[in-house]
Amino acid sequence: MKQILWICAVVALVGCGEEPVVAKKIKSVKAPAKELTKEDIVGEYEITIDGTTMREVFLENGIVESYGNGKLTAEGKWKIVDGEIHVKDDPGDISVQRINIDGSITLIAVIVKDRESRERLELPRYGQITYKKIK
Repeated sequence: MKQILWICAVVALVGCGEEPVVAKKIKSVKAPAKELTKEDIVGEYEITIDGTTMREVFLENGIVESYGNGKLTAEGKWKIVDGEIHVKDDPGDISVQRINIDGSITLIAVIVKDRESRERLELPRYGQITYKKIK
C-alpha cells in the first residue's frame, strides 16, 4: 500500500511540474551589408611571401597594376560584381577577391576562361592570399 501511495505522489508531483521549455527558433539579426563602392577598394595592397613583396594598386579608373619587388609585372581591369572584386587579366582569366572588415583584400577564387565557358574555382582556405591595405 505504501508503494502505491509513493507512486501516486511521484506521478502527481511530476504531473504538476512546469511544462518543458521548448526552444524557440530565433532569427539572427544582421545589419544590412554595406554596398561595396570604388572608394572602398581604390588604394595599394601589399603582401610579402618568401622574400618577394607583391603589391596590387587599384586605380580609380578601373585599372589594377601588379608589382613584384617594385617592378610592374602585370596590368588588368577590375570591377565590382555581386559584392566581390573581379580582376580580369590579359588572357581573360578573372581573379575573385573579397574586401575584409579591416580593409585588406583576400583572393578567394579564380574564374578560368575555357574554350566555351567559364568555370569558377574556389580556393581552399590555405590557398587564399590576403593583401594588407597600405594606402
